[in-house]
Amino acid sequence: MEAYDVVIAGGGPAGLAMAAPLAEAGLAVLVCERNADIGLPVRTSGGSWPDDLRALGLPDRLWHPISRLSFESQHSRCTIDWGGPVGCSLDVTATWRHLAELAAAAGATIENGTLVRLERTGGLTLRHGGESRHVRCRLAVDATGTNALLARQSHVHEGFRRVGVGYEQELSAPAFGQDEAVILVGGLAPSGYAWAFPRGGTRVRVGVGLIQPDTDLNPRELYAPVERALAGRLAGAELLELHSGRIPSQEAPQRLTGDGLMVVGDAGGHSNPLLGEGIRHVIVAARRAAPVAIAALGTPGLVPRERLRAWERAGRRTRGRSWGLAMRANRYVAGMDDADWDRAVETLGRLPAEMATPILRGDILSAPLLAGALRRGPSSAWRVLRPFVRGGGGVAESAEPA
Repeated sequence: MEAYDVVIAGGGPAGLAMAAPLAEAGLAVLVCERNADIGLPVRTSGGSWPDDLRALGLPDRLWHPISRLSFESQHSRCTIDWGGPVGCSLDVTATWRHLAELAAAAGATIENGTLVRLERTGGLTLRHGGESRHVRCRLAVDATGTNALLARQSHVHEGFRRVGVGYEQELSAPAFGQDEAVILVGGLAPSGYAWAFPRGGTRVRVGVGLIQPDTDLNPRELYAPVERALAGRLAGAELLELHSGRIPSQEAPQRLTGDGLMVVGDAGGHSNPLLGEGIRHVIVAARRAAPVAIAALGTPGLVPRERLRAWERAGRRTRGRSWGLAMRANRYVAGMDDADWDRAVETLGRLPAEMATPILRGDILSAPLLAGALRRGPSSAWRVLRPFVRGGGGVAESAEPA
């Protein structure tokens, strides 16, 4: 029977980012990606922030810079003009493959088209095509995203009942300005939002995301009205690709380990819940999980949960101090109607960029945001901070195990 020190289920950003340091430490690492190719199909729009990506060591060639972000509701519109490339849209496929190259160069083995199933502690079944084989490992890592396959199979946590579901088309749209992204809120995407992110050249990603089961609507059914709302910008557009994906949108699981198992990335609730941004967050989580795994693997044999407990604490801290407040805001805005969004867009338009940007990043406790809110006086400060204080009455509870 094949044996590895670590088998990582999932060849997305979390799994690949964790594989490289483990392999560099001299461990035998196998990454299993269920899709036929790394980075395909695309599951995310890839909105992010260049400064954070550079801090993670990702090269500038992997993203397209964005200098302005507009918000449009039924009757209101505002634009945050950064005056330079503060935001960006990632080339998702190229980013995943860059991380895969780093992992392979470090010595990790990557298998595409391979589905992992946990049979018992330290024992996995790998399915490739119509064939199955059994492997042993000292540590399994669940980086399977929102599916959280190994976490659910091992009862580390129960999975996610409240999720953001997105549908997106990548278009060639010569009329779309390549330095501005657009967010549409309100009736076009109840319990969610729609977007248009430029990708460079003539490319633009147009999509809609909803939170289920807050709504039983299908984002695919709402795409046509979004495209009509952007008709002027999308004149002469041609379809290039179809994308869809899911992201957790509920209180994160507290438990992230079991005997011979660690849970990282979306499977561990490490994405920011406010706007559903996950890529940079899950890479950070994976890289913080790696030293815990390396230390735990320093002793021979299967790794018991007791040697992984440091990840329970570090994994929660990785979400950041603002995570809980961002989750409150997520539930609050999911219940907003068109009039609420009109007022919110007006409020956002009155904020300076140094206050608006931390909100978009989900960095609610940043000094510029808090100081700026307080300077505006109690009434204005309350309008800015209310979603993070009040929260909302979501339909699903935590993913905590019983």
